[in-house]
Amino acid sequence: YRFPLESYVIAPFVALLPRTEFGARLIPCLFGLLDVVLLLLILRKMLQSADDDRRHVHWGRYCAALLILFPSAYLLMQQSAYRITGYTAMTTCGLLAILAALHGQRLRWSFACGLAGGLAVSSTMLAMPVTVVTGIYTTLAGNGRRLIGRLSAWLAGLGLGLLPFLIAKWLIPGAHKAVAGYVGWNK
Repeated sequence: YRFPLESYVIAPFVALLPRTEFGARLIPCLFGLLDVVLLLLILRKMLQSADDDRRHVHWGRYCAALLILFPSAYLLMQQSAYRITGYTAMTTCGLLAILAALHGQRLRWSFACGLAGGLAVSSTMLAMPVTVVTGIYTTLAGNGRRLIGRLSAWLAGLGLGLLPFLIAKWLIPGAHKAVAGYVGWNK
């Protein structure tokens, strides 16, 4: 059901971190900080295309940034004692997909959007809506110019991002069966 993408990110630092609560929560906290930075970058990109009415955009920029920063639920969520594996990677990869989709007029951004979305789906199936919507957005960006190219780039990135999920399904018999399978009503 979940691919532990964050465990691959955490693995190189395990020998360096202390075997305490701090060591266990440091990398997830850094993921939370990265989420906050990604949210601020998304806000900046969205406000670049806002109205030319400087007074309202200026005020809105600070209000939105303050809502992201205080209290930062994204950062606090990563510091909890019990966090579900896959959610850390889902939020980070989902935000990366959104940010790439907002840049989506070039093929490399469409590819990056698909890659981030595929990795998010590899982490947990709950990322499917974000992945599909960002894929539609990045494919349709640019007023129909190079539509097939952007779609192809997004699908290539998505396929590469889904490789961890597909390889686990192929190499580990019964992997993801708890979610993909079903139980009849009579049982």
